[in-house]
Amino acid sequence: MAARLVDAGALADDVHGRGPWHDRPHGRSVVGGVAGWWATVLALISLLSSAQDALLFFVLWVTAKATVFHAITAFREISDHVGLTPEA
Repeated sequence: MAARLVDAGALADDVHGRGPWHDRPHGRSVVGGVAGWWATVLALISLLSSAQDALLFFVLWVTAKATVFHAITAFREISDHVGLTPEA
């Protein structure tokens, strides 16, 4: 089981640009998947409502991700490490 979790070449793959953010099993990249997800969601919103609503959804999502979500995530990470000693 542990052998499946540890990949000896994972670090080298990341260093050489072949890591998990670059390639996927079926030749799809993460960036392509994210762009496809956004295109699908915005197209559905446009079809069900309007293009203005799709744009509003996109702007609100990106703004929230860049501000509130980022602040909460940073606070959570900092709080998780408070009081830890370097030896631990």
